[in-house]
Amino acid sequence: MKILKILKVLMICGIGCVSPLTFAKTTLNLSEYSVQYTLDLVLESCTDLKQDSDLCSSNGHITYQAKDKLAPPKIIKLDNIDVNMESLVYNPLLNLKIREESAAGFTLVLDDFNFDGLEDIAIRSGNMGGYGGASYTVYLFDPTTNDFLLNSSLSELTEDSSGLFQVINKQLISYSKSGCCDHQTQKFNVINNQAVLVEDIGEAVDENNILTITTRKLIGTKWQETIQSKPYVEE
Repeated sequence: MKILKILKVLMICGIGCVSPLTFAKTTLNLSEYSVQYTLDLVLESCTDLKQDSDLCSSNGHITYQAKDKLAPPKIIKLDNIDVNMESLVYNPLLNLKIREESAAGFTLVLDDFNFDGLEDIAIRSGNMGGYGGASYTVYLFDPTTNDFLLNSSLSELTEDSSGLFQVINKQLISYSKSGCCDHQTQKFNVINNQAVLVEDIGEAVDENNILTITTRKLIGTKWQETIQSKPYVEE
């Protein structure tokens, strides 16, 4: 999908202003990226602007409303939103390509994180991921109140990991690494809107170039562990 351009820019600029990206308030209409909601992202200010990647940080809010307009508009307020104009929004129902995390990361990801058939929202709100990578604040939509509710359990999955978790086969898949040779994949079920670890896969390469894969799976109420070692072959 073509990257959305800024629809409304309210700019307060004194003498010497040279960049249209130095703005006081910007409103981005993101409704075309959502199947279920109209969305406006309002940025109050930008700091640490990097024009080479169109990346900025700002406090702001998201105004949302169901497209049937049966409920009034509501607001999600955030102290910090990291905006990447090159990768603004991802929605698997509308994007043909599989989401791949980059160093910058998508600003918003719309997906069904708790598998109730409704779009939820993950907003890039910091750099608490592995090696200073993107971290996200996750909100789950509550159809009983028509509110997006902050979910700490899912938000914490984005800390110290390689970007936002993937959504695969009704599981959340989190990736992380340490140095060149240690990698970890964790798989979570979502039960009562809480992330529950059900599989943990660790891969480590030692000084003899031997790859050891340690897999732990939750079977019922007990963990089962298997260990496999083999020569490491670089792909």
